[in-house]
Amino acid sequence: MAMVINAFQKVNFNSNCRTLEHDNHVVLGNILNGLWIKCPSYVYDFMNNCIQKEYSVSEILSECQDQETKVYMEKLLSTLKNIEVINYDTERMTVNQEIKHVTIELTTGCNLKCSHCCVNCGDIPREDMSLETLKELIDWCENSGVSGIALTGGEIFIRKDIWDILNYVRTKFTGQIEVMTNGTLIKKSMIQTLRTLVDNVSISLDGYDEHSVTKIRGAGVLGKVESTINNLKEVGFKSISLSMVLTKETITHKDKFEGLCLSLDVKSVTRVFTPEGRAESNYEMLSPPFKMRVKDDFSESEWNDLQNAASFKCACNLDTKILVCWNGDIYPCFLTKNENNHLGNISDLIDGNFKKIQLTPIVDEIEPCQQCNVKYFCASACPGHDSNIFLNEEYRSAMCTQMKDYYTKVVWQ
Repeated sequence: MAMVINAFQKVNFNSNCRTLEHDNHVVLGNILNGLWIKCPSYVYDFMNNCIQKEYSVSEILSECQDQETKVYMEKLLSTLKNIEVINYDTERMTVNQEIKHVTIELTTGCNLKCSHCCVNCGDIPREDMSLETLKELIDWCENSGVSGIALTGGEIFIRKDIWDILNYVRTKFTGQIEVMTNGTLIKKSMIQTLRTLVDNVSISLDGYDEHSVTKIRGAGVLGKVESTINNLKEVGFKSISLSMVLTKETITHKDKFEGLCLSLDVKSVTRVFTPEGRAESNYEMLSPPFKMRVKDDFSESEWNDLQNAASFKCACNLDTKILVCWNGDIYPCFLTKNENNHLGNISDLIDGNFKKIQLTPIVDEIEPCQQCNVKYFCASACPGHDSNIFLNEEYRSAMCTQMKDYYTKVVWQ
């Protein structure tokens, strides 16, 4: 049975809608939520023509030549509405320009020297955010209705004044406070105090056993992290996450990582590998395969599973979050730290003069990908990650060699 739709409202395409065409079919998808659908080209042409004429749903359906076509079109419009490919003209798209989450780089210093570090911590000179700058920023966050703050580095617990910082943040800020750490410097004597000052602890591990963790982070790290987690658990702290970057070695052992997290009773988080900083010099050692080649003899249910797993998501909603670096410079996030994405500094933030950007999918901007009929499936939701891959022709070409064939079969077959 067709879903109820607003028959007298005009239809238009969502600003996040993109299309791909191949062999008399069109894929319509939303680059922000990743949902997509495929239909015959003549159906898309008919619908697009109606939208260009500013037809309502009722007017579009009245153009259908028979009841069967009308039912099909009604179902299609309902699906497109549900996956946010189309909107109705009386609906106002809510665009929240307020900053809701702020990540603060307290230091570039670190006690480890991880092989995949995108910031090169341990090689670059240590720089710390001044207390004056930090206090200005925390006060602004509280006065501006920011809902969450993440304190990161480097490694924040190398700062001798970290407890003064945490006390100030907790005293002045009423939102959620997260600390991002490698978990090796948190002594048992600190745990009870830490529990009163933060809401969430996010620990980077990047492995699933002693060997894999040692290879990335160094000897003895796994034991220290497990001890930190157990100490947090002992005092009743529950909001703990453990993360792993998916490298050539770890990508095939996600189940072991999830098993480790389950045994420690923490949330598991996996992150894509990005060849930036020290990770770029270790690219050959760390970079995972982009996608396995797909065989030709899958069953219909297997093909459906592959298609359902394929995501159209290749953009990130950067409107409500920012990264503030140790020197006060502001970017959307760590992986978008370059001159083109510089939003201003703390003074601009306080004065309300910092600029906002909406990063578009990089595959729309670079010539080798612009005409590709699977480009939005190849790109990821992280603009920083994609810049490092797609703007390096060696990396882009290697990815294309594997992924284009895979997605051509999965999406268009």
